[in-house]
Amino acid sequence: MTKEIMQKSWTLLPLSLMLLLPLMVIVTMSLAMNSNERVYQNMLAQINENFVDAEKERIRSDVNRAVDIIINRQIELQNQLRQRLKIKADNVHDLLAEMSAILPEQTKLEQEKHLINLLRTVKKSADNDEVWLISRNGKLLLAPDYYFNLEGELITGFTDTLGKHYIEEELQFLQRNTQGFLSSRTKKELNGITHDDTRLSYIKRLPFADWYVAVRSNLKSALNNEYSNLLQIFHQASVNSPDYFFIFDSNGNVLMNSVRNDLVGKNLFKVNEYKAQEIFNLLLEASRSPKDEFIEYRWPNSFSGQAERKISFVQPVPNLDWIVGKGFYPESLTSQFEMQKKRLQHEYQVQTDFFISISWLGGFLAFVLGLLIAYFLERSRRSCLIEQQGENGELKKQNIMLENQLLVKDEALKRLQLDLLNHSIIDPQTQIASRSILFMRLRDEAQRCSRFQQGFAVCLFSIDEFFALQSQYPEHVIDSLLQEMTTVVFNQTRAIDLLGRFDEGHFMIIMPSTDSRELEYFIKRLQQSILDKVFVDDIQISISCGAAEFLADQPVSEFINQLEKALQKAKQKGESCYHINV
Repeated sequence: MTKEIMQKSWTLLPLSLMLLLPLMVIVTMSLAMNSNERVYQNMLAQINENFVDAEKERIRSDVNRAVDIIINRQIELQNQLRQRLKIKADNVHDLLAEMSAILPEQTKLEQEKHLINLLRTVKKSADNDEVWLISRNGKLLLAPDYYFNLEGELITGFTDTLGKHYIEEELQFLQRNTQGFLSSRTKKELNGITHDDTRLSYIKRLPFADWYVAVRSNLKSALNNEYSNLLQIFHQASVNSPDYFFIFDSNGNVLMNSVRNDLVGKNLFKVNEYKAQEIFNLLLEASRSPKDEFIEYRWPNSFSGQAERKISFVQPVPNLDWIVGKGFYPESLTSQFEMQKKRLQHEYQVQTDFFISISWLGGFLAFVLGLLIAYFLERSRRSCLIEQQGENGELKKQNIMLENQLLVKDEALKRLQLDLLNHSIIDPQTQIASRSILFMRLRDEAQRCSRFQQGFAVCLFSIDEFFALQSQYPEHVIDSLLQEMTTVVFNQTRAIDLLGRFDEGHFMIIMPSTDSRELEYFIKRLQQSILDKVFVDDIQISISCGAAEFLADQPVSEFINQLEKALQKAKQKGESCYHINV
């Protein structure tokens, strides 16, 4: 009786394994799918709750970064101006010193007259710096052309109070110093508007005569050209964007508006615009407030043509009558939220399809594994029966036949494992998307482009001299280099972009809703971030990029050929170059 029970148990055990292993795989994958669904729901809720707050933080960061850029550039330009003024004053001093030394036989009056006439021939400057020569008792010896008629006069007789003010300040300065910088700030009225007038001077006393030389420059005029370049840079950075930069001064003059060019150069108090004066006063008050808060108002949206609620953040630029601002229309975020929602839904569906595929494949492999285990158990059972019953010849033949069948099934199992590896979605070396996932995403984006007319762009890039690096460094260093490089690239991409490995030496970035201008700006930023990074073993690399914007109804294979040709053209230009097919 006991033998019969044991024999039944041996018979049921293989069948149990064949059913239990696939069931365990299916249960495990079901738990993974449930966990993935919870993550999807949490991410969807987080996007819905934090979309406006995240947009505010981005706007605040953009404005603060813009103000920092202006401040740093202002400091750099002022330092260059100070250096230029000092060099000119030193040159005038040295010239007069040399000439006075070679004119010893002349009378003092003749010598002074000769030196002034000599200096008159070199006082003009292409950068509009003014050279003044003044005696210590306030007598104007040499001045710019607009003061020529006052040369030889004492400042006590000046009717120009502003010019008199500058010279008096310089004389007071020389009572305490022999040379140095002097900054004078006054107010003057132009077209009914009061402006700050700041002049920077470098003053130097002449030891061989009772004179001093002053090289002056109007700070605003000297920096205006560079400020115009800064305004153009900010204009280009946000042109045709709903969250554009706008810059104005405290008098209501519009200096830059990337979307409303018709307002640039105009005063908001003199334009017939939707509540312009009221909104300007709100912005001005916010720029002077220490609370660092956002303000809300209604302003025409150039993209919808309607007056919509707008949330803006403004910051003043220290030592410059500029107020920099940027804002966004919350209603416009709805479409972006829907886009993010669709992206999450797409990713969730892709992951769900993957889990289903893995479940079927894993279940099949588990069934095969259970079959193999069952085979071994059955073989062991048969061996026991052979020993007990003493069957030799026929059972040996069957054993050989079963072994051959096992070898065939083992080969089939290896082929299945190889197929599973080929279907992997992650590149094992860099932990980014594999080639198969890239092609699947390309086909999806191409279908979406044809169906919804939503364009996308793709960048194909490679490390310059990559194969030379492979021969120069060991394999573990190359692995670390690739992992660090893909981390840098991933940090430059958006959440909706996909970074993957196209082949051994090439990588691809798929960027939905990206046009050629945005694509070029992204490539420049990406190449610079690679150049700035010092990788493992102090290796510095560069990348070449070939890119293109996908055209509707274009075959994916033809588009990939365009990308490869664009990358080849970029490499022909040299290292760290790019080429965009248009």
